[in-house]
Amino acid sequence: KNINGLFVGNTAQTIISNLYSNANSISGNFIGNRVDSSVIWNSEASAIRNISANFSGNYLAEDNANSPYDSIISNRNFISSITGDFIGNRHEGRSIYGGMIGNFGIINRISGNFIGNSTVSKDIVRGGVIGNAGYIVEIDGNFIGNTAAGHNASIVAHVGSPIEQLNGTFVNNVVKAADIDYPASIINNTLSSIKNINGLFVGNTAQTIISN
Repeated sequence: KNINGLFVGNTAQTIISNLYSNANSISGNFIGNRVDSSVIWNSEASAIRNISANFSGNYLAEDNANSPYDSIISNRNFISSITGDFIGNRHEGRSIYGGMIGNFGIINRISGNFIGNSTVSKDIVRGGVIGNAGYIVEIDGNFIGNTAAGHNASIVAHVGSPIEQLNGTFVNNVVKAADIDYPASIINNTLSSIKNINGLFVGNTAQTIISN
């Protein structure tokens, strides 16, 4: 099945829920939606071949965003590729593993522009833009002017799981740690789970650029 649409100003738990199903492609524009869980949710035992979409000004609500599985795109099983622009989205919650993209399964490739997004938590922020607790083959992205704030905050992070290749331009991102015992970094690569990093880093603000 294929889904294409313009989704503007909706209030829902999830805009598209791929629940125990296989989807060939999801495409469109997601603008100014308010969600309690995710804009696109790919559940266990589900697969999406391709997501090609733009996400702008969406808000993942603070009062209900209490699951670490909540993200703008949340993957619990398999997505072959994600391509898109993520601009001016805001995610507020308790424990956040991937503010814009949270992966708990397998993603072959992520390619996009991540500009002016904000992820804020009173607890953990493992990847204000991308958080990986599964397996990602490759990420190619421009990360510009994003903000992440919370314990162990970062822009891109693994959660003990591998990313084979990360190619990125990181410009004017701001990462704030809520506690000095949980350092803020642009890339959290503890245990060296991101195997290859190729990046340009300009004008970022954090305690460390790459935590290795």
